[in-house]
Amino acid sequence: MFSVKFSSACFLRRCLLAVFILAAASGCGEMKKLYGGNIPIADGRFTFKAAGTDVTIPYEGNLNAENTDVLLIMIHDDSLNPVSFMSKGHYAADVAGNGRTAVVAPQFLERRVVDREKGMLFWDRRWRGGGYSLSSGLNKNFPSVTSFSVLEMMIDYFYSKNSDTLKKVIIAGHGGGAQFVIQFAAMNMIENRLGARGVKFTYVAANPSSYLYLNKERFKDENGRITTLAQSQITGCFSYNSYKYGLDGIYGYGDGIQQQDIRSNLLHRHMVFVVGRQNIGRSLSLDNSCGAEIQGKNRFERALLFRHHLEKVNGGACPSHKWLLLDRVGHNPDVVFSNHDVIKAMFADN
Repeated sequence: MFSVKFSSACFLRRCLLAVFILAAASGCGEMKKLYGGNIPIADGRFTFKAAGTDVTIPYEGNLNAENTDVLLIMIHDDSLNPVSFMSKGHYAADVAGNGRTAVVAPQFLERRVVDREKGMLFWDRRWRGGGYSLSSGLNKNFPSVTSFSVLEMMIDYFYSKNSDTLKKVIIAGHGGGAQFVIQFAAMNMIENRLGARGVKFTYVAANPSSYLYLNKERFKDENGRITTLAQSQITGCFSYNSYKYGLDGIYGYGDGIQQQDIRSNLLHRHMVFVVGRQNIGRSLSLDNSCGAEIQGKNRFERALLFRHHLEKVNGGACPSHKWLLLDRVGHNPDVVFSNHDVIKAMFADN
């Protein structure tokens, strides 16, 4: 059903990128500049059948690793650069001191990537929310597959090779990748299936631009005091509770999943939320749609308001959630995933 191809020719490139990442820790735009223009496609290929047709997704890492305790999956951001995020994952695993960790970074391509191959899945921006791949261009008449289903199949494949040893799956992302992580955590079915076999899951979401609210309430921060927005303050934004901002009109993988199950998953699964205290800018990458703006004026405020929302829905603090507010950190995945508190939380027992 599955086939995997991986080339080790990129080893030196990974090492050089790891050095670059550490050297660039004080900046936030280096990777975007480095990978401006054409986006390189990862070396690995995960191939599977969808409706009887072979399709593939590129990735970095080694899905064929065996005798592994931990699978760390790094989800790229809007750069669509899995090499960079795999390097961050290797650094985190090294610091954690777990020599039996496999790091894998899938690449969810978008239409803007020009060097795609026939049968190679690609999406619009809705890959972040479990949307269906597009059947156009080289893939005209190919079956569509949700991004969340693809990740579940990759995890299933890895588990098939490590069923006697695998103890933990960590899924981590930054920015757009963090949106993917939150929504995957809220909806996936694989945790229940592998959890029954003793595999624990941890989801790490760092600095997303928006969050998945579990009801229609929204909040504002008034000089450190959080209050509920009146309905009159949000009626002008008709899409404020549409998926990915809320639970209305869920598409793709989550279409048909009961909302109470989504709420229960997000409230009770093991989540690590990370936000930089200096992530208060209004950069071009910040979602400025009305649905996002109602969640707060910047990423730091949006994180604080979302935490308040989750705890209000839960009726108190969520014991399975950990929040890390990082001093002197902005919107920088290099700094986030080299932070020792973040790494400790990623690999902690749950």
